[in-house]
Amino acid sequence: MIINHEHRFVYLAVPRTASTAISHSLQRAFPDSVNMGQHRMNIPVECTKGDYTIIAGVRNPYQRMASHYLHRRDSHPRSVWHWTFHEYIAQLEKHCLHWWGLADDPPACSWLRDIEVSHLLRYESLEQQWNELSLWQRVGFIPRLLHRNANSANRNSWHALYTKELADRVFHLQREDFEQHGYHQDSWRRNYAAD
Repeated sequence: MIINHEHRFVYLAVPRTASTAISHSLQRAFPDSVNMGQHRMNIPVECTKGDYTIIAGVRNPYQRMASHYLHRRDSHPRSVWHWTFHEYIAQLEKHCLHWWGLADDPPACSWLRDIEVSHLLRYESLEQQWNELSLWQRVGFIPRLLHRNANSANRNSWHALYTKELADRVFHLQREDFEQHGYHQDSWRRNYAAD
């Protein structure tokens, strides 16, 4: 969570939604910001009253789950992350009540529950939405969005991890995110085009 009292904004870093890039961008543009910890969501009371802008990100749940799996697998090759994607999903299903212990990555809705977010940035159109944030009018400039923690090899190959059966299982695990953020159940398909 990044808090800036001068410009009155809070950024809530939901994992695997470009949170590292956004956090670095905000800290670079606003060095007087307070970093409360990368994935903390308990907003101080003084920031929930008044005119603070609350910003967070979301991402297609299929892509977010694949990104989490690929990140963990590539970052920890000698740990339990030698699982196949199929095995990873099976573990999440088995331990779905223990998201924090197994994956440290529950559905985005769980991170943002009971928080009134002013601007929800969609990963798929992040650059455009970042540039259009009304907050920047108040600040007087648009901070450059840095690209960090991006693995281009994995970013475009996530579709290959899915079969119809795995997509149905992930849809069940992440149903709240699909419904709340308007992602379609067929969006795991490479050739899917939203209506």
